[in-house]
Amino acid sequence: MNRVIIDKSSSLQVKHNILIVDNEIKITLKAIDYLIIYSKVDISLKDIAKLAKNSIAILVVTTNPKEFIHIQKRYIKNAHIKEAQYHALRNRVEIAKYILSVKIKKSYETLHHFKLGFEKNKILKDVKNAKSIEMLLGIEGSLAKEYFKHYFSLFPKILAKGQRSKNPPLDPVNALLSYIYTIFYFEIATWLHFYGFEPLIGYLHTSFRDHMALSSDILEFFRADIDRFVAYQFLDKNIIVNDFTKNKNGVFLTQNGRKKLWPSLKIFIESEESLIKQKIAKMRDIIEKNSSSNQMQK
Repeated sequence: MNRVIIDKSSSLQVKHNILIVDNEIKITLKAIDYLIIYSKVDISLKDIAKLAKNSIAILVVTTNPKEFIHIQKRYIKNAHIKEAQYHALRNRVEIAKYILSVKIKKSYETLHHFKLGFEKNKILKDVKNAKSIEMLLGIEGSLAKEYFKHYFSLFPKILAKGQRSKNPPLDPVNALLSYIYTIFYFEIATWLHFYGFEPLIGYLHTSFRDHMALSSDILEFFRADIDRFVAYQFLDKNIIVNDFTKNKNGVFLTQNGRKKLWPSLKIFIESEESLIKQKIAKMRDIIEKNSSSNQMQK
């Protein structure tokens, strides 16, 4: 997937199937799959429509992750995988167990990297014995509480209050976690569309309104890696408390903070790209296997 990133204030135009940046840089639309706009741009609605018509996904990254704008590319016509996703729902609990088990192991590895940890074997046994999605979500909730208790101990109180806060984030560490989780959520969703999946059909997560549950499922494989990346942004002082602003809606990265973050974040996202594709391929195998067993039982 060819990704084009606009990370400075620019003017964008589309003429004759060419994206023109600041009247200088010219990129043929056929060479673009995913356009990430990370700064202020000047572009007309007509040109946005032209990009969408050419099956280019667009992500507009704003200060607040809840306000990110994601324009998805047109569906790839792949009825087979969408049908398989639907049939595999009959084995939803088993697929969800796989997702949660990987998350537990990855979470343990990240804490172990910082010489912290929790007892993972009992949690994995509980996952194996779970009989429902509700039981698995309960285990996940307990895991998250235990995991973040240790994780937040890496930071001074001015950076982390000691517990996970999402809507809104209440401290800089939570703000950066939510920010990068959201970027990865849309990155994964774009890949899922690219390969013809229905992102709304998930297994550990349940779709609600426009929530892309399968993207959230696959994000679980990457949360611990993101957590490690975030930790080093603060521990190495690449990002500091002054890079955040607080208002009635929570704590968020400032524009200057986003500029400081972007070079290392760009490298991190690109380094994870091959793994994202691998995990999607693995999920496809699991979905098709569980779909086939269901169809044979009919």
